Amino acid sequence: MSKHPLVSIIIPTLNRADLIAETLGSIKEQEYQNWECIIIDDGSTDNTIEVVKAFSKEDKRFSVFSRPANYAPGGNGARNYGFRKSQGTYIQWFDSDDIMLSTKLAEEVKTLEKHNLDFVISSGYSADNKLQNLKEKHLDVGQDLYVNYTTWKSKIFLPSICFKSTFIRKYKLFNEKLLRGQENEFFSRVFYKSRKFAKYFAISGFHYIYRQHDNNKRSRQRNQYISAYMNSFVFLSLENFKRGKEIASKEVINFHYKNLLAFFYLALNNNDKNLCKQILSDFLPFLWQTNKRIAFAFFVAGHLSLIRGNSIYFLEQKLKNTVL
Repeated sequence: MSKHPLVSIIIPTLNRADLIAETLGSIKEQEYQNWECIIIDDGSTDNTIEVVKAFSKEDKRFSVFSRPANYAPGGNGARNYGFRKSQGTYIQWFDSDDIMLSTKLAEEVKTLEKHNLDFVISSGYSADNKLQNLKEKHLDVGQDLYVNYTTWKSKIFLPSICFKSTFIRKYKLFNEKLLRGQENEFFSRVFYKSRKFAKYFAISGFHYIYRQHDNNKRSRQRNQYISAYMNSFVFLSLENFKRGKEIASKEVINFHYKNLLAFFYLALNNNDKNLCKQILSDFLPFLWQTNKRIAFAFFVAGHLSLIRGNSIYFLEQKLKNTVL
């Protein structure tokens, strides 16, 4: 093992001229010095590229590229392209508005090298847009990382994990077709596929600040129904429901059963009949394999609700109160 292996920090960005300097400045202040920072611009129309180029001119460890057309627009395509450009022994994906605390890379590399791990997981803080009101994000990976993560008991975010490059190359990277839940899809898939052999460790302390933007804006976005976003969430929960069946995890099965029911009725309430039909078509066969009685009840309730144009309340409540 190298005494000071290279860490590749990969950052997608879009119109972050007002924030990215803070992020890059925090990387420059790392105690661990052997890193490269690859910034992938996703089509910024402000002066983000100029800000980044000022850093790269002063410090050659920073480099900036524009996402090529053969990678899909969005953070996923940019992250995947950044990985292709990387040369590091270790990979740290990061966001262009978050802050890397000074000991993060040093602690990660020390732990990865000492125990020959596939990845390490770290805790951090959440903060408001001005990096105030810090709140600790405690991390408990539990006995089964996949189960705890996909049932949202382990709060793991993009900056939480540093991967060994040779480990992560075994897997398909970020799904460029998804519009929401991209990190969740990637992590849950990798944790699931590697759950029997991955070597990992959760390091102590808090090593990043995860910036949470204007709560009012986020609330408006949550309250705004967007069918394409919902499709991504349905895909993610259905995949994890199937994984739950494969490993016979009642916890995973019930968590994503509840999610898929909630998505169906949310789509129904927003007159998104196409998504309702898709959930019935894609989910019912797997639900039937799990519990025929509940699958039949959902089949009846779902189709009657589509005909009526609204929920049959007592059937909806019965389904939501069911434990598989």
